[in-house]
Amino acid sequence: SVTILLRTATSENKQQSNGSWQYDPYHSIRSRYLASLFSDAQAQETYDAYIAGLGFSLSKTSSGFTLTVSGYSDRLSDFALKLLSDFCTVNEDLLKPHFDTTKDKFVRSLKSFFQSSRADSLALYYRNLLVSGKGRGIEENLEIAESMVLDDIMKHHEEIFSDTNMLVECFYTGNVGKEAAEGFFSKATDIIKARRSRVETTIKVKSEYIPGPLERRLLPGEDYELHFQSQNEKEGKSLCLSRLRL
Repeated sequence: SVTILLRTATSENKQQSNGSWQYDPYHSIRSRYLASLFSDAQAQETYDAYIAGLGFSLSKTSSGFTLTVSGYSDRLSDFALKLLSDFCTVNEDLLKPHFDTTKDKFVRSLKSFFQSSRADSLALYYRNLLVSGKGRGIEENLEIAESMVLDDIMKHHEEIFSDTNMLVECFYTGNVGKEAAEGFFSKATDIIKARRSRVETTIKVKSEYIPGPLERRLLPGEDYELHFQSQNEKEGKSLCLSRLRL
């Protein structure tokens, strides 16, 4: 298998005028949309490869975008490079037929969270949001998801590849030699460089930012009590109490 990480803070952050990065829920949701749309759009295109035993996944993380390709085939590297190239050069015509379905899936998933989750799950959700979460939670994400249009996704795609701080990392495992692995990495970086050369650079300030988790500052020594009443009809009137001491 081979995993390609496009390490970029633009997957869920927006660069400020002073070069610092700040979490931005709009960037985060757009990146999730983009990864899901690309995967759906490629389902038919990659069907023959799937029958031949090759599979792939594209996901958005706090570190960037991760493309993983797996399977037992001597064409695995060619398949991975084609997918990487297709992602770099994705166009509106490819994504448009899948946008409404993807949007409906996102919105329904967010709307059903509170109705389908147990009280203890809600407690953990709010605890994580309070201690180490980003943004303002599911309510804000739902508003963003409902207002999303395809043009937002395409502009975000351009912004991703305008990031001069983007790094490419590859992890290649299996029956592959050093020379072949290095050759694959060279071709992968060439694809990224070719794509970035066609994009106007909007992120001009060099930054040493390495995407990762964020912890919010709460006053040490304070006690926080969170009460959660379940909205799940099947669960009845259950209640969960979560007490935090920092």
